[in-house]
Amino acid sequence: MEAGDEALVEQWDAWKSGKLGKVPAAVLLELIEACQARRSSAPALEERLATHDKALAEKAGTAAAFEECLEGGDAKLGKEIALQNLTANCTACHKFESKEGSTVGPALNLIGKQKDRIYLLEALITPSKAVAPGFGIMTVTLKDGKMLTGTLVANTSSTLQLRLADGALEKVDTAQIESKTDPISVMPPMGAMLNKRQVRDLVAYLASLDGGASKKSSKSGNSPK
Repeated sequence: MEAGDEALVEQWDAWKSGKLGKVPAAVLLELIEACQARRSSAPALEERLATHDKALAEKAGTAAAFEECLEGGDAKLGKEIALQNLTANCTACHKFESKEGSTVGPALNLIGKQKDRIYLLEALITPSKAVAPGFGIMTVTLKDGKMLTGTLVANTSSTLQLRLADGALEKVDTAQIESKTDPISVMPPMGAMLNKRQVRDLVAYLASLDGGASKKSSKSGNSPK
């Protein structure tokens, strides 16, 4: 086995054994990609990647399958994805650092201050796992057979409020509810639309959003020319 392959095996084993001090989280994706590029010529790497691929298949559709996307991304590239990538189409539902975008989903200009990277990754990969209040779609079936579908606005022990498709606010007595679905997000899972480098960059960009850019823009706009 070539020296370069031996080094990759050593780093891989350090990662899998939990000795991440030897393998910075920011370069995990590069390590995996380097091993994949050499797998056909290095049986030791092929063996390890086969085991990894099997475990990855079992995690499919979860944030755990994207652990190498937590650190190391490029926030600048992530911003380009958020604002310009037609596949992700983020601005169809969200606003970021400017007035451009949509209010279909929650504003994200402060998300980096409010949430950690694990939350951000999960929100991208499994958007219905933790739906922001006021943005989850659900269906309520009443005891008289009537069905209501809308955005969950509020839910207390006595009353549930839905925003219907026509904008009307429907208040429902919880005692009259036969069944209800959990709120789901209309956002598609980004893991099915972006590659892992893009997901990692998007996480980096979202983590950088603390409102600072918006404040600077506002001050600049109010300054005399």
